[in-house]
Amino acid sequence: MILFEEPGTAFLFGIVLAVIFFAIQLLLCFKVQKAVLKLLPLWFLLLCGFLLLPLGAGVFGTGSGFLGNVRSIVALILGMIIMIAFAGVASAWIFYGIFRKIKKQTRYRSHDGEGRICR
Repeated sequence: MILFEEPGTAFLFGIVLAVIFFAIQLLLCFKVQKAVLKLLPLWFLLLCGFLLLPLGAGVFGTGSGFLGNVRSIVALILGMIIMIAFAGVASAWIFYGIFRKIKKQTRYRSHDGEGRICR
């Protein structure tokens, strides 16, 4: 599996997912009016996180031999990837919140003919 060939590959994969989820979340924040649809990437990542819980808990088997803890290691690596992707979603919400606040503040200001801001 390509995620486990190099130690840094999982981190790089998480960064790529974070950028993808950032773009999707930002697009949804600006284009969609319903709050439920804006939260789709967040719900998807939470679902993936909850699906990792049984893997980490050993529901699918305890393993055998010297690699008995492989399921825990895989769950940990996939959990880190999900958390990095969640950082992309969170940063998109922060960016959107700052943009809305700036837009709301500048909406009430008007400029006179000489470039000065009048209230």
